Formats: sequence, structure tokens, C-alpha cells
Amino acid sequence: MATEPWETWFLLLITLLLTSLLVPLLHVGVAQSGENEECLRGTLLYMYGESTCPFCNRLHQFFQQNFPESSYYFCVIDKYRECYEKFVDFASEMTKFSGVPQTIVVKGSSIVAIVIGADTNKSFWLQLACSQPSTEIPVYSGEQVVFTIRVNTTDHSKLISKYLVYPGKEDLASLTTIIVVVIVVVAVAGYLVYTRFRK
Repeated sequence: MATEPWETWFLLLITLLLTSLLVPLLHVGVAQSGENEECLRGTLLYMYGESTCPFCNRLHQFFQQNFPESSYYFCVIDKYRECYEKFVDFASEMTKFSGVPQTIVVKGSSIVAIVIGADTNKSFWLQLACSQPSTEIPVYSGEQVVFTIRVNTTDHSKLISKYLVYPGKEDLASLTTIIVVVIVVVAVAGYLVYTRFRK
């Protein structure tokens, strides 16, 4: 059966369109280049904040513009009940400060720092990401250490599991599903184009 030229071009156009939609999705979370930014591997900037808080939104936007998506998480306390409950416990037990934003800098399985406020100095965050875990967790107000929290090495993991939650991860699952569906559609369209040209 002969293929009409318009059918071939139509399938090729669909394949190109789907591929152009897929490529940006695959680049989500790609790390930026630079020696200091290597420290971001295995580092998470976990921020408690409110959706209506201008400082929280400014810091979240700063993280979005300067760091890979996989290196930060915004736990919105006025949107997710789990975030609110964990933040109340965290603020009362760890920092004794109920304001937001508060960011926990996690490296591997350790907390290396806690930052109160919306500091938008990239080198400051990279410095924290490059710091090594310790039995003392510095708590910053802006870029000044205001006090430290003493913990032993096993407490780090307990603190992380106690205070860090990830509501809304189902959104990431649906994104993964969309990516898989797009890949399948592109593969099928590509196969159809290939078989049409082969005849």
C-alpha cells in the first residue's frame, strides 16, 4: 500500500512536535556547571514557608533560578497540613522561632545548617552546601550564626525523618507518567514513520 506524501509529512511533524515537548521535561533538575556547584550533589535546601509570604516566595524563586530542581523543596505550611504540623514541631523544638522562611540544609544523611530568613546570596548557599556535617548544627539569621544545636551523628537521621515531609510528591508521579506516555507516543510515531519510509 502506497503512502501519500502528506501522511508521511504529517507523521514526521507529529514526531518532531512530541520530541520538542519531551526534551524540556527530560532536562528538569539538570545541575548547573561550576566547581562549587558540585557540592549541590546530595544536598537539599528544604524550606518551610507560606504561599502568601513575600520573603518565602522570593527565596523560592531564588532557588528556582539558581539551583537544580532536585536540590530544593518548598514545604508550604498553609497548603499542606503535614508541612504545617512538622514546621510547628521544628520551630518549637529546634529554632524557637515561629517565622518563615526557615531552611534546613541537608547533606546526605546529615543536617549541616538551618537558615532563618530569605537570604538570596548564591555564594552563601553554595558555602553551606560545601560544608561538612558536624555534631554542631549552626543556625543562621541571614548569614550570621546566632546559635548552634548539638547533636550526635545518629540524631541527624532521626531529625531528618522527623521534620522533613514531601506532600505533593504525587504531582511528580503524574509528571513521570506524562513523560512515559510521551516517550511511548514518540516511539510509536517514529516506528510508523520508519515503516512507511521502508516500504
